[in-house]
Amino acid sequence: MTAAILLVIGIVVVALLLFLTERLRVDLIALLVLLALSLCGLVTPNQAVAGFSSPVVITVCSIFVLSAGLYQAGVAGWLGRQILRFGGKGEIRLLLGIMLLAAGMSFFMNTIGIVALMLPAVMDIARRTGRAPSKLLMPLSFGALLGGYTTLFATLTNLLVSESLRAAGLRPFGLFDFAPVGLVAATSGILFLAFFGRRLLPDRNLSKEASLQHGMRFMETLDFKERTFVMRVPAGSALAGETLQDTRLGSALGLQVVGVIRDGDTHVAPGPRFELRDDDRLIVQGTTAQLDALADWRTLKLQPNSEWGNLVADGIGFAEVTLGAQSSLSGHTLAWVGFRHQFGVMVLAIRRGSLVYHDGLQQRRLQADDVLLVCGPTEKLEALTSGEALESFHPLTQAELHELYHLEDRHFTLTITEESHLANITLGKSRLGDALGFAVLAIMRGEQTIVLPGREEVLQAGDGLMILGQASDLERLNAIGGLVREREISRSWAEIETEQFGLVEAVLSPHCSLVGKTLMEIQFRGQFGLNVMGLWRQGTAHTANLRDLRLAHGDVLLLHGPKEKLRALSTNADFILLTQAIQPAPQYSKAPWAVLAMLMFLVPAMIGWLPVHLAALLGAVVMVLTRCISMEEACQSVDLKSILLIAGMLPLGTALRESGAARWFAEGLVTLSRPFGDMAILGTIFLIVTVGTTIMPAAAFVVLMAPIALHTAATLGLSPHAVMMTVAVAAAGSFNSPIAHPANVMIMGPGGYRFSDYAKVGIPLTILVMIVTLLVLPWFWPLHG
Repeated sequence: MTAAILLVIGIVVVALLLFLTERLRVDLIALLVLLALSLCGLVTPNQAVAGFSSPVVITVCSIFVLSAGLYQAGVAGWLGRQILRFGGKGEIRLLLGIMLLAAGMSFFMNTIGIVALMLPAVMDIARRTGRAPSKLLMPLSFGALLGGYTTLFATLTNLLVSESLRAAGLRPFGLFDFAPVGLVAATSGILFLAFFGRRLLPDRNLSKEASLQHGMRFMETLDFKERTFVMRVPAGSALAGETLQDTRLGSALGLQVVGVIRDGDTHVAPGPRFELRDDDRLIVQGTTAQLDALADWRTLKLQPNSEWGNLVADGIGFAEVTLGAQSSLSGHTLAWVGFRHQFGVMVLAIRRGSLVYHDGLQQRRLQADDVLLVCGPTEKLEALTSGEALESFHPLTQAELHELYHLEDRHFTLTITEESHLANITLGKSRLGDALGFAVLAIMRGEQTIVLPGREEVLQAGDGLMILGQASDLERLNAIGGLVREREISRSWAEIETEQFGLVEAVLSPHCSLVGKTLMEIQFRGQFGLNVMGLWRQGTAHTANLRDLRLAHGDVLLLHGPKEKLRALSTNADFILLTQAIQPAPQYSKAPWAVLAMLMFLVPAMIGWLPVHLAALLGAVVMVLTRCISMEEACQSVDLKSILLIAGMLPLGTALRESGAARWFAEGLVTLSRPFGDMAILGTIFLIVTVGTTIMPAAAFVVLMAPIALHTAATLGLSPHAVMMTVAVAAAGSFNSPIAHPANVMIMGPGGYRFSDYAKVGIPLTILVMIVTLLVLPWFWPLHG
């Protein structure tokens, strides 16, 4: 074994571990693999970046654009309605209609686009027929995946398998070379799911288990009625004349005001600028514990101004830093960028020209030339300007601090009493920062001073909190504690759907840019004008402290607000609304042009006039020229994550071939399987690919496995096309887990699926597909000759 082989194996092992742990994004891992191969001299510089000009990348980008154009022109939707009519009300016919449509659309759309397009329609069918979404959504995703067996461009893995043949100097697969084996395998899988697999599908009707059913039934199953209360603003309250945003009722306790009753009229979904009046009755959602905590704010004891000396003595300094003209922080809030976590310092004020902002800092959007007053350890302060985001570092003396920012009137001490609800909870959960924008500079606990405590610091009774903020703001907390709880809301008050306001479920799209952020960080209500009433994740409904949950792929949000805001959200690429009623109308006038663009792709590729990647590019350009989709929309439709994954991993295939590592792996595979015959070798390859694509991205594993499979074929004298067809079918069948394919993640929340549900249906389906493939493969692709 040579040093080059050892290096390649080491890079493969590290990449596998990174994919398994999911500590880094898959596209970043791919780029690290590219850099590692180049720096170790395993590929030349040109080979390292050759993936970006690969025919696969061109084809994938073009297919994304073509799919988006067909969607916007209404072509795919029209086909869907025609075929779904075939299903009627019978369960088997309905499943056949859904799966045949999804599989058929794979001829001209990518799998993710198919599921995104059909998901709202299938959810509506589930509502109309009274069926559990869990009975329909997995067949939808699996049908689209089964359709991926049939054509070259139906899945990314098919394209990569064909590219591997081309890179090895062999004839690549043609447009419909996959069809003979793929159609038999796909048909077998669809029939299995319709007649037998449906019995393995969970009957998890979410209307019975905290479901995502529409309207009142959803509220009842999530205990919305029991969680909804009326709170009256007493006469003379300090809250009268304040807007809902200024009261900080939501940020202080995580409560949500879904309506205000005034003079007998109900104002549904009041906005953040809605001004309260005496005797207003607030329809509030929350838990009893949250409401009981209202009065606890009055137990905090205010003490005279604290001294700054303790902070300075402990190596804490104050400084001003300026955002540069090209700063990456411009346009974002401190919460969004995670400023304290990223830089290790706390922002106490923002100076913008002659204005100084002390309040609402976490949600205020930064601008170029903003001056930030920061506090933190001196070594952290000095490191602030090492990057490009911040510049012009200027340490401040105490005299300058008071002269420029007048902080002497804004710091004080709060003492936590024995009866306070803040005792024995973390600083983050106390909501002191959220409630009034207070900055906790230190905790004085007996003789100990904890400077700049983190969010995980547990507060204790008797703690003195050195606070930077406005002491008068405590009146708001006292006023919140003075709200009068009248009663639980009656059913009539819980009717929050009107002609102007709607209740809609939305799932995060596979390419959602908000994943990993909290609702508070993205300022969801301010950005989208909608309330998040509940969140469904991996079989569990969440209704409390939603603003602090980090969004994840597959999450379903129950949204309430003005219907015009819901319609606007339907055009946002981060969300897929689970109903067709709120979707924007397709541009049917563009449908003929969209079909023409698709034919401009298919016909030249079928007759061999153009290579597939150039034909696909031609179709995509025609789609834009005919205005079925704008250039901006075309760029947005391309999944950059997939492109980087492909381009970054393709050099690994080159390194496996040229270093001899692929031959080394192939010899081991041959030694293991050769005594059992050719079919055993193909079966072993099928199983290896199936397991590999379950634990890491299918595209990445195909790039890894393709050179090994080709060397195995060469060693045994097997047809390379037969072996690579086996790899392609195994890689396209990502049935066994939700993380195996983005389409599976997309249906997980709406269907209420658990991880085990995928294995329960996917494993027997995979075994069936493997048996069928191995039986029919020699008919169309002889193993020898």
